[in-house]
Amino acid sequence: MNRRTLGAATLAAVLAVCLSLADTVSAQGPVTINGQVLNGTAGAQLPAGLQVLALVTDGSGRMVETAQAVTDGSGRFQIGDFPKVQEGRYAFSLDYGGVFYSTALDPEELEAEVVLTVYETIQDVSVVRVTRQVVVIVGVDEKKQVITAVEFLALSNHGDRTLLPDLSNPAQMSFLRFSLPPGASGLSVQSDLPGREIIDVGRGFAVTSPVAPGGHSIEFSYTFPYSGDTVSFRQGFQQGADVFQVMVPDGLAGIQVEPLDPVDSINIQGTSYATWEQRDLSPGDDLQLTLLNLPQPDPWTRFVNAVAAATFWQVAIPSVVGIVLASLLLVGAFKPSVPAYPLPEATVQAQGGTTHDRAQLVREVADLDERFQNGEVAEADYWSRRRQLKSTILGHKDEDADG
Repeated sequence: MNRRTLGAATLAAVLAVCLSLADTVSAQGPVTINGQVLNGTAGAQLPAGLQVLALVTDGSGRMVETAQAVTDGSGRFQIGDFPKVQEGRYAFSLDYGGVFYSTALDPEELEAEVVLTVYETIQDVSVVRVTRQVVVIVGVDEKKQVITAVEFLALSNHGDRTLLPDLSNPAQMSFLRFSLPPGASGLSVQSDLPGREIIDVGRGFAVTSPVAPGGHSIEFSYTFPYSGDTVSFRQGFQQGADVFQVMVPDGLAGIQVEPLDPVDSINIQGTSYATWEQRDLSPGDDLQLTLLNLPQPDPWTRFVNAVAAATFWQVAIPSVVGIVLASLLLVGAFKPSVPAYPLPEATVQAQGGTTHDRAQLVREVADLDERFQNGEVAEADYWSRRRQLKSTILGHKDEDADG
């Protein structure tokens, strides 16, 4: 089945569904609608026999009536005896070249000729450019160390052909692509583009929608993790950008953005946003974007996060095993062979320190391990101190401690 046949079948199916769902409401009329389909691509001609679907909804959005017309050799069509609904909305659409085109009019606009403009297609994504891209940091959860961001993009197809991605040839990359920070999740995309599909591509995602000439908008939200008070990632600009901005609300004061230039704050609905920007980014450019002075969790939350992390257990399990082995050695070292009854406290002290002292040393080892895991102790100091504590626990001098 070729594209033209598929488009006609789709329109017929939509018409059948619309007819089955139509509500009977009082309407003014009837009215005769005259229209024309134009080709907006320079030098291109239109074939006759294009199918135009029309439908009208009332003020509450309920469908009232549908109709179908076929264009002549000049692209003109006519729909007679169509109801005129006060405060209604009239939509006209057709499938041309595998792209769905539509326009919506108010009742008073029906007196003039209805015009539907279609275009030939192209697979060269360079016809589309981002005129403005804004990243808004809407929230930072310092306990979970997660950032929530929303991006708003204004796009422009500056040519006279519709970008139609060729999904049969992924290597051509003839679709819109956008980057995301590492570990991004919860992606949600909204757009005025028709029939979009979201696919994973490289360091981000792609939108496979056709992009007709003119302006369009896309917005998407996501979350991504950070560690410490700084996060850095590559921000790609596959479609370039006339203006790229990052905005942070005053409620997150202190966060800085590099390497962008600070500009005047922007006030949106009573909220002030600190703003950084860069201009005139070419298609394919990359920025190493860094967010500084991110909020940090309290000490207890940091400890809980560290315990939950896999890296903690990679260090903690060997450390715990070491403490257990040290305890077993202590038991073996101080366990008397005869008599088989508890030794007096004085005897225990004479044989290498009190039980209380040894327990304190074991706690010091555990505390040292935790501080090393949290980055509070340098690695050289950590191993030196740990050897000293183990030597003390085992009751002999560590000859290599000074080294």
